[in-house]
Amino acid sequence: MKIRLKTHLLSLCLTALLSTTAISAEANKSIKPVAAKPFTLPDTKGAAHSLKQWRGKVIVLNFWATWCPPCLKEIPEFIKLQKELGSKGLQFIGIAIDDAQEVEEFIEMHDVNYPVLVGEEDASEISFMYGNHLGVLPFSAIINREGDLISRHKGELQPQKLKEIILPLL
Repeated sequence: MKIRLKTHLLSLCLTALLSTTAISAEANKSIKPVAAKPFTLPDTKGAAHSLKQWRGKVIVLNFWATWCPPCLKEIPEFIKLQKELGSKGLQFIGIAIDDAQEVEEFIEMHDVNYPVLVGEEDASEISFMYGNHLGVLPFSAIINREGDLISRHKGELQPQKLKEIILPLL
C-alpha cells in the first residue's frame, strides 16, 4: 500500500512540474478569507498536534514529501524565514505526506526549525480540505492571525511571492 501511495503521489508531484501554468491559473492566489479547517496530525514521534495550538500566528501550512524535488527546493527558504520572522508571529508547519521515519531523518539532516507533522492518507485529505483538489505537491496554505485561510499555492512557492503574502500579515 505504501509503495502504491508513493507512486501515486510521485506522479502528482511530476504533474505539478509539467503543468505549472494550469495550476497557477487554478489556485495560486489570494482567496476570500474563510475559517481554516481544524485538524490534528502526529509529529514524527507520534505526538498529536492540532492546528489551534498555533492560533494567533500567521501560519504557512506546507504539504510536501521527501521524494518530491520541488518540495525539497522550498524548504531552505522556509527555514530561513522561520528563523527571521518567527519572533514576529510567523509559523511554518510542514505536513509531510510521507512515512514518519523518512521524514524524521530528513528534518534532522536539514535542521528543519519548524514543526513537521506526518500523515500519508490523512494528510492528503487535509490538503484536499484546504483546496488542493488536484493533489499536487508541494501545496501551501496561508492562514492569518484570526485563523482564516487567505491564500493557497499549488506547486513551488517562490520566496518573493511568499513574502508578498506574509509580510503584510505580520
